[in-house]
Amino acid sequence: MPETVPSESARVLVELKGIKKSFPTSQGELVACQDIDLAIEKGRSFGLVGESGSGKSTVMRVLQLLLPATAGEIWMNGVNVTKLPQRQLKRYRRNVQFVAQDPFGSLFPHYTIGKNISEPLRIHRIGGMKEQTHRALELMDAVGLSSDLFYKFPHELSGGQQQRVAIARALALSPALLVLDEAVSSLDVSIQAQILNLLQSMKERMGLTYAFISHNLAAVRLLCEDVAVMYLGKIVESAPSGVLFKRPMHPYTRSLIDAIPAFVGNQVKPLPSGPVAIGERPSATRRPSGCAYHTRCAFATDVCRTVEPEWTEPHPGHRVACHHADSFN
Repeated sequence: MPETVPSESARVLVELKGIKKSFPTSQGELVACQDIDLAIEKGRSFGLVGESGSGKSTVMRVLQLLLPATAGEIWMNGVNVTKLPQRQLKRYRRNVQFVAQDPFGSLFPHYTIGKNISEPLRIHRIGGMKEQTHRALELMDAVGLSSDLFYKFPHELSGGQQQRVAIARALALSPALLVLDEAVSSLDVSIQAQILNLLQSMKERMGLTYAFISHNLAAVRLLCEDVAVMYLGKIVESAPSGVLFKRPMHPYTRSLIDAIPAFVGNQVKPLPSGPVAIGERPSATRRPSGCAYHTRCAFATDVCRTVEPEWTEPHPGHRVACHHADSFN
């Protein structure tokens, strides 16, 4: 039986506690993520952001139990699901569904749109063919797809329509959590806005919970109430979205926000006049001592190079791992 304890908050759906995931390589251990502590509350959108290679997708694959954690625990609704036996994985994955970055690549090319959407129902033996068809048509309507597309194939649809199909399929089983991994980054900008608006309206109508992985902070700002920032496999700052974007307290977060494109008058805003991230991210197999960000940080001092910063909470709900967070307060 899975270990069960009362959750610290009835609002918490998923908790990751001390998660680490590493891979052996010819150059030594590659630590994709470590010391990951986060909580996703029911009915809210949680954003996990950072550069490519920061470990965001690995964290979410561990959460989905697609990769076994090297260390740490995963809890869902107060139940420890870290090492579920194989026979219970199907039930867990029914509750945690996924929308990928590449909509066409995630769909079955030789299945019709209707069959793509109803396939999870068939796998989980929910309803007969008539009920499955009805459910697929309901979901097509919910994501803004015409029923005329039911017998079309994925290659006959636009990228935005394909992503709507992928979202409908992910919702077929009424999951507790929807994981969206760069779910709009491959789409045209105008289509991105449509999909983000769709996700937001569906969240409000259906009471959905999202885990949104992205390097696009503009999209995260629009969709997510809570945000955590990852750098080189670790979370370095977390806060409610409005607080994080208004008052970032980690230099890395500041550099990411400063890089968001925007117009000032009729021109793209100039680069920030203050210090920004310097150079390239270090290799995950050769993590720097002290604060891993010190090799790129314009504010780094000797303590940053030798002592790993501890988590502090300068304001309620706003946590940061930086020796000089007070300087940005």
